[in-house]
Amino acid sequence: MSDILDLTSFEELAPMNVNVIVTLPEGREVRIPLRTLTYWEIFQIEAKVPPPTPPVSHATKDGPVFNFKDPGYLQALQLADIERSYRRVLAALRIEVPGASEEEKLHALKTRLDAGVMRQLNQVLMSSAMSGEARIEARAATFQPDRTGGASDGARARVEPL
Repeated sequence: MSDILDLTSFEELAPMNVNVIVTLPEGREVRIPLRTLTYWEIFQIEAKVPPPTPPVSHATKDGPVFNFKDPGYLQALQLADIERSYRRVLAALRIEVPGASEEEKLHALKTRLDAGVMRQLNQVLMSSAMSGEARIEARAATFQPDRTGGASDGARARVEPL
């Protein structure tokens, strides 16, 4: 573990540029430049994709009773979370993503970015937001592939601060 540094400037707390090194399932490593996001940036991104409203199962004199277990609602929750993930990664990438508009760039990420790479980039960003940028390298070293199945499960990531 490194020595704790004394903060001397507010700028030392600013988002930082990092390289995320992702090991693909076949063993190749790729270096992907990212900029960590501020909490406000994450909030703004997430606000663009509001959570779905659960369906009403029945009404009572006190008001509607929502069905939080409805399969369509649960799927809509998952899709909204995935959309937020792609938007976070797009905001953080320091490489050009094909497309003229934000929607075109999101489409490019969704259709051309390996699933394992996407999961690792999103984990790095969320780790940074929840753990603090100073701990991002240690957290990235603990990442394991998602064991849910699929061709991209072997992707692993580590972070190089710049």
